[in-house]
Amino acid sequence: MAADSSSTYAPLPPSFRYRSAYIHAVLILGFLLLTLWFRYAAPYENYFFISTWEQRTLHLLARTAFTLYFLGILFGAGQWLLKGIARNLGHFSLTGCEEVAISLLAGSALLHLVMFIMGFGQLYTFGLLASLGALALTGIGRLPKLLQMPQFSNETCCGGLALAGLLVVAIVMVFLTKCLYFTGTGDYFTHYFHYYLRVVQSKGIWPNDVWYHFYISKGAGDIFFAMILSDVLAPFTVSFVMYFTGIVITYAFIRRMTDSTPASLLACVMVASIFLLPAGYLNWAEFSKQHTITGALFWGIVWAGWMLEQLPEEERSAWRIVTAATVIGLMIFRAQMAALCVVYFAVMAIIAAFRRSSSVYSYIFLILVAGLGALDILAINYAITGLADVTPNRLFWGLADQEKFSHWVSPFLWLLLELGSSPDISTLGASHPSALLSMALILRLDLLLPFAIPIFLCIVLIGVAIGYGRKLILSPALLHGLLSLVAILLAAGAVFLCVKQFDSTFRLYVFCIYPIMMLVAILAALVLQAYSGKPYWPKIIAGGMVIIALIAFLPPLHQNRKHKKRWEAFDRGATTIAEVFSTEGFLWQPGIGACEHVPPGENIWSSQVTNEIFESPYCRFETFFSYSMGPDWGRILFENADVAEAALKQQKLDYFLIDASQPFFDILPYAPLFTPKEMKKHFGLAWSQNGVYLITWRSDKTTPLSRKFFADYDKSLKSALNWADFPGLHHALYGYYWDWKRNPHWPIEIDPNAPRIKGWQ
Repeated sequence: MAADSSSTYAPLPPSFRYRSAYIHAVLILGFLLLTLWFRYAAPYENYFFISTWEQRTLHLLARTAFTLYFLGILFGAGQWLLKGIARNLGHFSLTGCEEVAISLLAGSALLHLVMFIMGFGQLYTFGLLASLGALALTGIGRLPKLLQMPQFSNETCCGGLALAGLLVVAIVMVFLTKCLYFTGTGDYFTHYFHYYLRVVQSKGIWPNDVWYHFYISKGAGDIFFAMILSDVLAPFTVSFVMYFTGIVITYAFIRRMTDSTPASLLACVMVASIFLLPAGYLNWAEFSKQHTITGALFWGIVWAGWMLEQLPEEERSAWRIVTAATVIGLMIFRAQMAALCVVYFAVMAIIAAFRRSSSVYSYIFLILVAGLGALDILAINYAITGLADVTPNRLFWGLADQEKFSHWVSPFLWLLLELGSSPDISTLGASHPSALLSMALILRLDLLLPFAIPIFLCIVLIGVAIGYGRKLILSPALLHGLLSLVAILLAAGAVFLCVKQFDSTFRLYVFCIYPIMMLVAILAALVLQAYSGKPYWPKIIAGGMVIIALIAFLPPLHQNRKHKKRWEAFDRGATTIAEVFSTEGFLWQPGIGACEHVPPGENIWSSQVTNEIFESPYCRFETFFSYSMGPDWGRILFENADVAEAALKQQKLDYFLIDASQPFFDILPYAPLFTPKEMKKHFGLAWSQNGVYLITWRSDKTTPLSRKFFADYDKSLKSALNWADFPGLHHALYGYYWDWKRNPHWPIEIDPNAPRIKGWQ
């Protein structure tokens, strides 16, 4: 970890600068060569199915090198931002670890802001981004000086070194199992990933056909940056770097709170080890999606907000600006996090007011930054699309400019999502009383269960020490730190009770592991302090900390052994990307056969979204929910067959894959074009295999659709009725569409008195 000794953020001596200039030049040259290799070797595409061991190993080494470079880019960008602020407002008195933490946070914020602006200018070009990366790397000169081994007392040296060793092992294991080796979920491979690809291909973040990710993911500039300069597996790299950033922040946080290096390392080991758990329930903390990044950024804001009270008065003005920059970066990335920021800063402002601290004005300022930052994002969304956001969807749809929205996405597609989902999904309002039972799970208090005995022993030992007259010195930093941890949990609980979407909130609340694990480590620090003057006791307690760390480390490691053969084989270059995807269920075998009968670069509309997942660099599936079919969705679904065919061709949708063994999860089969009578006229069979049919427009290269096809097609439609009343949904929307066609008007509204149709949620 970084040095614990205090260091003033000041210019480096000339000799150090001249010596490091050569190292910088070599590093930057290496970075440029690495990105050029990714660009021209195209390892994901070219090594996907067939590759040699040497090619696969080179790809793994290149991804490892890019991970280190990306970490350096964030640090260097943050250093440039801090230098700019320090030049005008003064330097900060930070420990080495604190400087690394704030540099990574500030660098992430700066990258999000720059990429956000460039995205609307469609400036995502390789040359420009590589130049920006090289420029950021010129700011890493202080990093070697800051990265030093932590110092231990003689009594805690052995335990401290053991904890440091466990931390390194945990981080390396997470890198091997969740960054180099990759996995994901249906959500990722049907819309997140597809949106990222559309952004990279279009060189910008203007709305595209993966429509709702414009609201969710357009601020993920760090991911776009990394994908353009490396390959499409970069989201795993970005998540790992932010996972590491969260650990650095945790160390800096608890180190200043407790002044205990062993306790700081214990907290870090516990946090680092938790991520070794397989995604498990509700796909928690998967690296393919954005939750780990969001959690680390918010955790950094919590720490930066707490630091406002810890720095000298003369440094707080500059620190407030840095904290505001990190808040803006998070608002760009995920505007909904403003609610948590506002509540957290409000609680901290109340605490500051009770303490008669001048920081209350800083917290009010940060509340305004978070609120106005989120409102700015919503205003940009509304100005471009006519819709401020998709979460909570019913609130924002009620305020939408539907006419503007219709130039991009059909409002009738939105009405289908509204009819097909529960009225309680993604809405604001007080949760049902039973939701209180979920609070412990949402706040990740369940992760404390393995530590029940150590927590009990710590409390007993502290009680015994107090009983024998030993006084615990609770420093102001520790007391205020504990209040800040309570504040973040209060903010999380308050926001959770105001929403009605448990699954998404659970995944978003990955940041709760940080304060929870810190509380356990703080208890251990208090025990170490209480018995610091006793012979042998510090060694015993440090050993106890190692045992607690092992309790955190070994069970996740054991659970991960279920996947050991998979990730070990890939990480040593023994398996291809295609073999990994096939093992993990992301390379549906019939999809490979279908893609062989489609022209290169042609996408396929797939009938199923509930079971098999398919990803291939040569051919990708578009599905209901994720793709909008452009603004002509209503024409395709409700107009006559000839009009629908013309609209589909305009959208370049010429191939449709129907898996008759699975439900056809869509209302598309009830469109006039997709009735059996019209399908015979317009479609022919391009390929089939075991009940999976690839159909396209009739030509001399296709064969007529058979009776068996229509029998299987009918079975697929009937099985889908177990999910939702798709024909009923189509019939209702058909009426709304033709009423609107006869008398165009805005807004288009669902009849609140109409009987509710069975939806999928």
